Amino acid sequence: MMLAQNQIRMSILGRGNSRTVWIGFAAGVVLSRVAPSLWAQLRGAAGSALGEDPFAELIRQHRTLLSLLDRMEQTPASAAGRRVLLFLAFKRTIAKHALAEEDVAYPVLYGDAGRPDVAEQLYREHADMKIHLFALQKNLREDEGWKTHVRALREEIVGHARQEEDEIFPQLRELRQARQSSELSRDLRQEEAFIV
Repeated sequence: MMLAQNQIRMSILGRGNSRTVWIGFAAGVVLSRVAPSLWAQLRGAAGSALGEDPFAELIRQHRTLLSLLDRMEQTPASAAGRRVLLFLAFKRTIAKHALAEEDVAYPVLYGDAGRPDVAEQLYREHADMKIHLFALQKNLREDEGWKTHVRALREEIVGHARQEEDEIFPQLRELRQARQSSELSRDLRQEEAFIV
């Protein structure tokens, strides 16, 4: 049976065409994983060369997350489809954001800036946010449980973002300027690119 299917497939596609299809498929898969990272590296390096703030995108994402939470809180349980879409948009944005901070900004804060206690606190806050995300997913159809976790998550993010924007990012900017390095900007963009 399997032999007959392969013979039919080969007669339809032809031996050369089948190989070309598989090569094209493999190239597409590889490019879909590599291209975003390369693009992010180029974008980060270009932005740094133009003097862009490497933390501007993280700050913008803070605003986006808070806006999504506002919309999530206002969405009733009867609009389950809209809740799911908002939740997924929120989850994707926070995953992208957290990956950049946890893999680039916090290690610099931990080591180069000599603030391991603060870096560990920020990691713990991210863990707390993930617990709220889990609870939100479990409460998609409940009004009170949903709103309770949305509000708690919003409170976590407001305090967390304020500390990053007022204290952490300025300190990391100074450290970056002292070393005149574009690596931080490039690395932040590259980490975000892993969440496609």
